[in-house]
Amino acid sequence: MSLECAYPNGRLTQSTTEEIPYIIDCAAWDTTPTSPVVDSVIDETSGTDVKATVMPSGTPSVTGSKIILPLLKSLTLGRNYRPEVRYTGSNSSRKEFHLRVRAV
Repeated sequence: MSLECAYPNGRLTQSTTEEIPYIIDCAAWDTTPTSPVVDSVIDETSGTDVKATVMPSGTPSVTGSKIILPLLKSLTLGRNYRPEVRYTGSNSSRKEFHLRVRAV
């Protein structure tokens, strides 16, 4: 399962048993993103970076205007997660966004 969201700052929900490669369509603000990186995945309950646990492998990729993140998985019920992503925009500027995902 994948999710494409044009406005990634909304709150999403994900089951603790799901493994989702979120797909972010950047077309609304940038048509040619390059070099995406997931800097961290913050557990908003504890304030700690849990990327090694919930996004332990893989690197983001780009297809057209879409950034495809590695699988987000192994979430803890009731916790809120914030993957923080940066990439290079079409005018060579650094751009950033984050998702907010609640484990249900």
